[in-house]
Amino acid sequence: MNPLQIFRIFLEAEKGLSEKTVTAYMGDLEDLARFLGKPWSSILEADLLGYFSSLEGRYRLSSILRKMSAIRSFFRFLYAEHLIQIPLSEAFIGQKMRRILPEIFSVEEVEMLVHAPDPTTKIGARDRAIFSLLYATGIRVSECAHLKIADVQEESLRVRGKVSKERVVPVHGAALSL
Repeated sequence: MNPLQIFRIFLEAEKGLSEKTVTAYMGDLEDLARFLGKPWSSILEADLLGYFSSLEGRYRLSSILRKMSAIRSFFRFLYAEHLIQIPLSEAFIGQKMRRILPEIFSVEEVEMLVHAPDPTTKIGARDRAIFSLLYATGIRVSECAHLKIADVQEESLRVRGKVSKERVVPVHGAALSL
């Protein structure tokens, strides 16, 4: 097996990452391999910095951060498994790009969004309930999509988040009544 195949098994079996995350990481590493065109054991820090420079302007910051995370994890794995002899410098491994906080909706914009669907239709009533629940709880859209009737409790929801972690989220009765 090649190092990428071994790393994929590690991510799935030991790290318990979701299939979407594993697929994204593999795509990022395959992109790096195509860009550099040389064996993993001969890649230097300067090669990686050149790769990251090539991403600027072509990808959003969040995509670049994910690529950095995938590559850092991969090279740590390679070193821990003795598949490369020299670790990347701690300067690169610890390097993170500054995060930009997302823009948030004003109260008025949220009100417009929640009240946009027509509650007299089934789809409109569903959409209004979804928007209200997302706003009232702050859960992720993917978490909302996977909710089951059994997850709804008196004034809370049992939510399965990333890596199948469960948590209980309080929710005001008004949001549940929709």
